[in-house]
Amino acid sequence: MQTRPLTRMWIFSFFVLCYFLPHMAVAGDFMDVRLSFKFFDDDFLHDSKDGSPGIEFGRDDYLLPSEAFGSKYTGRETQARLVLYKKLDDLWPRLVTEAAIVLRYNVFVPESGKASNAAVGVEDDGSYIRVAYAFDDSKKPPSLALVLFPFSSDRFRLGYTYDITWGGPDAFIEAQRVRPTTGAKLEYKNGENYAFVGAKSTEVNVKRIGQGEISTPEVRWGGLAGGGYDILDMVLLEAGCGYFNRGAFTRENPVMGKPMHSWGISARATYHLGQKVGLPVDFRLYRNNPEAIEEAVKPEKQASFGLMAGIEYTHLEQVLIDPVVSGGTSWQPANAGNIFMRLRLWNFRVTLDMVYRDVAFLQFDQPSFETETDFHPDFKLKPELFAVAGVDYHFESIHVTPGLLLSYQRPASVSLPSLKTEGMQPIEKPTVVVRNRGDWDILPAGDSVTAILSSKLTLKVQLSSMLTVLAEAYLAIDNNKTRYTLKGGDSNPATWTRIYQDPYIFGAGIIFFAKF
Repeated sequence: MQTRPLTRMWIFSFFVLCYFLPHMAVAGDFMDVRLSFKFFDDDFLHDSKDGSPGIEFGRDDYLLPSEAFGSKYTGRETQARLVLYKKLDDLWPRLVTEAAIVLRYNVFVPESGKASNAAVGVEDDGSYIRVAYAFDDSKKPPSLALVLFPFSSDRFRLGYTYDITWGGPDAFIEAQRVRPTTGAKLEYKNGENYAFVGAKSTEVNVKRIGQGEISTPEVRWGGLAGGGYDILDMVLLEAGCGYFNRGAFTRENPVMGKPMHSWGISARATYHLGQKVGLPVDFRLYRNNPEAIEEAVKPEKQASFGLMAGIEYTHLEQVLIDPVVSGGTSWQPANAGNIFMRLRLWNFRVTLDMVYRDVAFLQFDQPSFETETDFHPDFKLKPELFAVAGVDYHFESIHVTPGLLLSYQRPASVSLPSLKTEGMQPIEKPTVVVRNRGDWDILPAGDSVTAILSSKLTLKVQLSSMLTVLAEAYLAIDNNKTRYTLKGGDSNPATWTRIYQDPYIFGAGIIFFAKF
């Protein structure tokens, strides 16, 4: 109920800081602004009854099913970050202290209210306090650092490719959290070699049998640890593990109110030549320069050779209600993996990702397909498989980059068992297409999932170091989209049935990006 007053306070603070910042700023304070303007028709082949309103200003463009893979954002959002940063080493030899408050302002069109007015959402995006001790006086000495996250610990998580990372705020069940997820980590770094150990905590509302509508807050904890070792400056081996007491069972069951546990491991092996692996953008701390999200406005500088290729794997488990044994629990495994390659040869660039994610992993934060309950042994589960390949070439003299993206995806699915009655034909149950957490399609009974094929042509033109224009045209074939319709003209809602929508999607548009 206090969200609006809180939002107004943040917005007021933002404008006050913007006014006074030029007069009070010291080295290290900065703003990072990304502004986008779009002109698109997301699907020329269909009209509003099929979900395509038509060509318009400001409409979101169509992303391939796997195009935004690997980052928290698509890179096309309108966002602004205000960062107040300070670093000092003036009292103790080799002891460096730094801190930054990082506020992110998302500008969007609200789902309700006056559509002509944009809304502003304000979030913490990784404010931190850091104390580091250098073991010698060299340029890049080995160091030990304590990093504290007072508001959000989302930048401290396990895994390496964002879409298959874990241990962020949703490691504690979102619907039960009543406080932000804060944390701390202790890290050692020596060149590309590193090790860390840390913890997170939050408060969740716990409801128990016999308490009626009463819920009581309880603290939940999680622990994370990991490290990496670079062999001959060519092969980086990394691994991490974690455990979370993530919440409490809420379903009416003998285990209601008891804690839900989860644990997992992640590992990656990366071969790199001509470039360093580094941290993903979404994990980095904001320092004295804005962190660059991988997006179209990034200046093209590819006149060199670089190769990075590797494999990543994550295995998670969580304790859930047993669907067969009354009052029992069971551990549900979840798996995900990625084989990747990045090649840069002068102005020519090639990227490839091949990804595996099973249903349990896609629904892990919910948790599970049927909330808090393990899969019934009669369910037929198929994992998501997708591959996305991209190629582009930068014409340096005219600041133009044409590109092509190709995508194959077989979505994950859950098939319910057929209903068999003696003396009667089995009744086929539908298959549920699981595109992502909470994003499902239901197929007509007896049908199975088919692959989604997509392609996109892009043309990027840099008008200045701050302004880029991106033109796109895309084609996708998705035979898994369905909708309800009346059966045989009958007006009785009980006779509604699922039918397929036209699988072809063809759209095009243009985006102006400004970054400053």
